[in-house]
Amino acid sequence: MRVRTIDLFRGIAITLMIFFTVLVRLTDQPGFLRHNVPFSFHIGDVVLPLFIFASGMSLFFFRKKREGKKRFDYAVDVAERLGKLALVSFFIFPFTSGEPLGMDEVMLIAVISIPSLLIAGFSEQAMLATAFLVLAGYSALDAFKMLPDFSAHYLGGYAAAVFYLPLMVFGMMAAKRIDNGKSIIPLAIISLIGSFIFLWTGPADKMAATPAFMMVSISICLLLYMMLEFFMARAKPNAMHDAIERMGRDPIRYWVLMFALAVAPVTFYAAFTTDSLPIGLPWPISVALALSCIPALCLASIAIDRLASLKFLGILKR
Repeated sequence: MRVRTIDLFRGIAITLMIFFTVLVRLTDQPGFLRHNVPFSFHIGDVVLPLFIFASGMSLFFFRKKREGKKRFDYAVDVAERLGKLALVSFFIFPFTSGEPLGMDEVMLIAVISIPSLLIAGFSEQAMLATAFLVLAGYSALDAFKMLPDFSAHYLGGYAAAVFYLPLMVFGMMAAKRIDNGKSIIPLAIISLIGSFIFLWTGPADKMAATPAFMMVSISICLLLYMMLEFFMARAKPNAMHDAIERMGRDPIRYWVLMFALAVAPVTFYAAFTTDSLPIGLPWPISVALALSCIPALCLASIAIDRLASLKFLGILKR
């Protein structure tokens, strides 16, 4: 049984990822759309955490569906899931990290999925403790000037990956509580308290992958989910909700379509004309183009499904 609010949450996450990923290649963003600025926090910085948190929710249901499987069969399913993510990352690396199997958004999901699956069977208290141990470990390394340099690689490289783990862990915990019919308000309270504590020790800085940034992002994810839950209980279904939910059911598909149909063409255009990204369009036009990519990708996905269905029917008729 699908949880529509989770699909909607994941759909919003991939929608925002598409918007910001395309926008950053079209224009120098105005102040309210800026992100990835060191020592600062902008709304665009929360998009990747939303994606990771949503992936944590998916990971919980991935594991739950396979609870009765034999250990070997489960390991094969895990390897297949991680292999698909690694394959996607490999094909899009020229447009993200610039390194084969380098750290990008999809590879980050794959890497932190491994420890997440190992602790997915822990109690909620143990999962919370693991998340906060990671954040405390960052603070300890920072205090002793032992943190790796995150600035040399996209998303901080593999050295920064472990510090995103709490986002996925909280996503799994939220999904577990939702599946058990429990409220996620306690998690939101814990995350807000954690945010205040870590903000007192350092800034919410995405580029440095700080504990404050992770905890603030977790709080935003939980609060957004609660808002969507409230909204979904009262709103009537419409075409926009359905489209976003559809995107949330298979976000990686839309990630691939985005690179194939939007990012790659813009990158090639830049290579043969301006020779640099962003290509320098006025920001209002860029915003309109980035927004138009979302329904365009939805239509492309529907067309692919229709073609696949027609091909399947053709095989049956032979």
